[in-house]
Amino acid sequence: MRIENSGLLGLLSLCAGACQQAQAADPGSISCTFYYRPAATEEYPEHEESVIEVRANEEESTSLGELELKLSYADSSVEGAYARVAVTADDKEVMASLYQFEPGERPINQFLGDHGFTGLIYLTHPTGGGDYQLVCKATP
Repeated sequence: MRIENSGLLGLLSLCAGACQQAQAADPGSISCTFYYRPAATEEYPEHEESVIEVRANEEESTSLGELELKLSYADSSVEGAYARVAVTADDKEVMASLYQFEPGERPINQFLGDHGFTGLIYLTHPTGGGDYQLVCKATP
């Protein structure tokens, strides 16, 4: 039995292209971990945490301390892919960040220290104080 090199290479090339398309078709999910403690002092060494995870075209929120974290993740061939992280205090948005990606692409966890694609973000309630941190990551 004789196999032509050009035929085998074409078959491998076709398979590689299909595998890449299958991978790009699933933008996976992202998760955000939200941390809180009343103050960043030795008096409060422990913290509370809440984790939310969304897949493409989903939105979730969680409350911790006196702040609410809202996470949106969308993947559209028209508008592209993005994640939006917003924090509200007393029904007013106090922080929002938009992270944009190529359609079908997953966010890249690029920050050291397991700080995902957002890096480690620090927040304080505008009137109530408190030590808040959040980090968002692409998850398989």
